[in-house]
Amino acid sequence: MYRSISTRLVILFAACFTLSAMAQEDAVNPANTLELCQLVKENKAQEFISKLQSEDIRLYTSYRSITCPTTLGFKGGSLLKTADHYAATEVFNKLVQSIKVDDIFWEARPAADIKNTRIIAYKN
Repeated sequence: MYRSISTRLVILFAACFTLSAMAQEDAVNPANTLELCQLVKENKAQEFISKLQSEDIRLYTSYRSITCPTTLGFKGGSLLKTADHYAATEVFNKLVQSIKVDDIFWEARPAADIKNTRIIAYKN
């Protein structure tokens, strides 16, 4: 079962290519990002989910690549931050159910006076 060097290299490159393709976050079209942000602002949960499905956007792998732009009175940020700012509770609940726990807290900075604490979240 000894393989030649060239065969081993081909297998190695194929494995590296496959793993790197799987590890990348899904990119989201900027036009879709703006439309998703607008649906969040308007609290249209069903249309939001339909848009994700029609464009084959998986929030579990692409959430961090979607950033809503700055508008009057809102500094911009993630979909969760946008839903929170505009009190879009239906969309907010759908988002929390669809993303990783790490993504819920990735924008939050820990306070300077809090040391060695963990934030634990769970989904219903």
